[in-house]
Amino acid sequence: MTKDEGILRWGIPGWTFVLGFLIFALIDYFAANNPTIYTIINSALAEQEIWRTIVVALLIAAAGIPIGFLNYQIYFYLRWNSPVSKSGLLPPLIVGRKDELELMLRDLKDKDLEFDTPWRDHLLSSSTDYRGSWHYISQLLSEAFSSLDSSHTIADKHHYLLTMLHSLGASHVGFSLGFMFYLLTKWKLQQVNLIWIPIAFAIVTLTLAFLSKNDDPLQKQESKHRLSVRHSAEVFIASLFFLYFTLNPFLDQYGSFALPLLVCTFLGIYWGVVENGSREGLWLITLLLIIVTLIFRLTGILPYLSWMNWSVFLSTLIFCSISLAFLKNRQNTRDALGTLEYYEIRRFLEKRSASTQPAMTMPQNELTSSNVMRKGGRRIPPAPDRLRTRARRSHSYHHGSKRFSKSCYFEHGGTPFR
Repeated sequence: MTKDEGILRWGIPGWTFVLGFLIFALIDYFAANNPTIYTIINSALAEQEIWRTIVVALLIAAAGIPIGFLNYQIYFYLRWNSPVSKSGLLPPLIVGRKDELELMLRDLKDKDLEFDTPWRDHLLSSSTDYRGSWHYISQLLSEAFSSLDSSHTIADKHHYLLTMLHSLGASHVGFSLGFMFYLLTKWKLQQVNLIWIPIAFAIVTLTLAFLSKNDDPLQKQESKHRLSVRHSAEVFIASLFFLYFTLNPFLDQYGSFALPLLVCTFLGIYWGVVENGSREGLWLITLLLIIVTLIFRLTGILPYLSWMNWSVFLSTLIFCSISLAFLKNRQNTRDALGTLEYYEIRRFLEKRSASTQPAMTMPQNELTSSNVMRKGGRRIPPAPDRLRTRARRSHSYHHGSKRFSKSCYFEHGGTPFR
């Protein structure tokens, strides 16, 4: 890893933390009646001279590197050493390392990886939990790459996928910390009702639960119920967006609620058309959301939602949407990495097995290029241990006054003749 690559690797999660906080501050400005956070930031920058603003921006950019390093430490702790690292927590949020190991190895057993060697057996079982196995398999992969790939192409691809996997994980940690910092800042500056923090946490947890149900690689079971939906996490977030755009009174200043209702209804119907396997379920959910919206709008009970903090609600939905992108992209990277590791280990085992098999001895009487004797320019096989006589029936035909014999020969003592 070069110096520039190291800076980017450690800096990106830190800059994601800063960028996440600024994104939620901008959302707060455009979607709230009281954009206090944005106003404070804008006022603080406006009071400074231009060079001071530049210095502050450079300091924030430089601070992204140590912040990113801290994000990596949190990420690796959750991944390797935390109480939930072995069995996982709402995967793909935190995939259990033990389950991830079993998923990668597929049908490979310990006896396949030990090669009947005591010291390999000791390394494979050197720890009472899964970490000893992971350390040994890491070394086995290095051995496989050295044996199979002299050009380092496979090793470079593996390094890229592994780096991308960890970068997505650490960046998601930074983005999550930025969202938490936004919630705490909003509560401190705007005196937002403290209940909104557990509400936001509940929405995020439900999103992760739906994602874990549908996308856990160890629990991929298609439901055959007609009203079931795939991508339930996305459907859950889309439903909350539907309610935000149709029930938010702050948006009434831009026009009637009928327009967002029609747009959201069209998107729900179109999604059902595209998603054939979930059509009935998606259309039923869309119909229920329309009924809920009309009940609140036409019966005069919308003022009962005055306790809603729509800016926190929208920021939570934005956070869940971006988190889904992080987690699903990371799941795809993990699948590609696991397939590559299994494929190369299998190739290495096959090559090792072929190289350790004893060479097959060839029978003395078998006609090969090594036991052919030459006599008078003709290739003749050696004499067998016992007399063999083979004959092929003669097929003759006449051509003019001459008689020809076709494919007729007698073999006596291993010597063919016509």
